[in-house]
Amino acid sequence: MEPVAGAACCPPVKRRLPHQRLEAKQMKTPILALAAAATLAFPAAMAQQSTGGGSLEAGMLTCNLTSSTNLVVISDANYECVFDTSDDSKPDEIYTMNIAKLGVDLSIEKAETLKWAVLSATGRFDQGLITGEYVGASADAAFGLGAGARVQIGGLDDSITLQPVSVSGREGLGIAAGVEQMSLEFKGTVS
Repeated sequence: MEPVAGAACCPPVKRRLPHQRLEAKQMKTPILALAAAATLAFPAAMAQQSTGGGSLEAGMLTCNLTSSTNLVVISDANYECVFDTSDDSKPDEIYTMNIAKLGVDLSIEKAETLKWAVLSATGRFDQGLITGEYVGASADAAFGLGAGARVQIGGLDDSITLQPVSVSGREGLGIAAGVEQMSLEFKGTVS
């Protein structure tokens, strides 16, 4: 069977000229940057949306590194923490925290202070509220003075979000990426 004259077997192939390919690549860059920014803003936006408006910030959690172990694939760090509640009529709370990371961790650090904004999806601000297990992903880099951020979700019925505010006093060399499991244990109040 011979092809019929004038009939096309396939749709025409659209070929891009070199300057059109460059324009397509240039358009992808802002789109990828916007997607990355939206991903970073997502946890805080979702926590604020869940109560339909009001302020969800329960306070600020500041933790100082007390000890750490780094075995390249598994690392473990212990912290002493103070939860400064946003309700001035309530005393600040003391917690101990343990962060265990499974993943690549090639870091050597001298000191670390972590600070999180504590958000409550339920609007409850009971004593010991943030006690519990938390899970999050991490990616850090430290060359001299470095920074890393860890969004953690957990606590009472997974209703608490710990939104990173700062990492300070961190000195070291290394890179780390993996899944973190964190636990907070209530120890009492500041007298």
